[in-house]
Amino acid sequence: MKTTKRYYPNIFHSIIIILFYNSIIPFILKSLICLFLFFFQVKISVSFKPQHYYLNLIINILAFFLLIYYLNKKNNLEFKDLFSTKTFSYNISIWIILLLFGMSFILSELFNLLQYIPSNETLNSMAEKEIKFGQLPSLGFFLSLVLFGPLFEEFIFRGIILKGYLENYSPKKALIISALVFGLAHMNIYQFITASISGLFYGWLYLKTKSIIPCIFAHSINNSIDFIVINLLQIKIPNYILISDTSQFQPLWFDILGIALVIISIYQLKKIFKN
Repeated sequence: MKTTKRYYPNIFHSIIIILFYNSIIPFILKSLICLFLFFFQVKISVSFKPQHYYLNLIINILAFFLLIYYLNKKNNLEFKDLFSTKTFSYNISIWIILLLFGMSFILSELFNLLQYIPSNETLNSMAEKEIKFGQLPSLGFFLSLVLFGPLFEEFIFRGIILKGYLENYSPKKALIISALVFGLAHMNIYQFITASISGLFYGWLYLKTKSIIPCIFAHSINNSIDFIVINLLQIKIPNYILISDTSQFQPLWFDILGIALVIISIYQLKKIFKN
């Protein structure tokens, strides 16, 4: 009986990868740091300080490189071809930006709709964090959300997980499952929805370009849209990004604009990729 060769990673492997990156390796590193501080009797404040944020960032960087080192040594994965710029152009970047703004308009309205669901404390907490990022930008937030976060997540989710799925499953199945896994990795029902939708787009970019450069670019723009809208463009649309207590919606024209931007951008990107 002929057996089908399975490539790394499959769905089970990807879950293990995410657990190690999100939980196990950071937990071990934090435990070692706590033991070090306890051994030298160093006292730290339990209240939030910027230093704590940078410490978490350093831990995430270490976790990423430890994971990549292990995967490369154990499975001999090739990473060089992931950073090809041959299929990434100025035209593509413009339509990616416009599409992401359209998605932001639509997903903001989705958040307004989700406010009707009882017990939306998680949504409000998440929105509050995003608003703080938009209003109070800092080097730590920039490094985490715009630089290292997109780089690390696209390397893992598109460069390793989706790439492995494409060897094991059909392109459509690989794209959908990898997007759902990306959503689940955010461990939050509201972020699951937005991350899964974003993951579909990032994955589609990888399918078309076979490079994670466009994915990293799109992810970075997506993570910084709140800052761009609030600080740079200073757009003030009722119930856009800012969550109100009245559970009202955005203007209809704004929703239509978001849908139009997404449809036109996808059409243009498909046209570019086809040529």
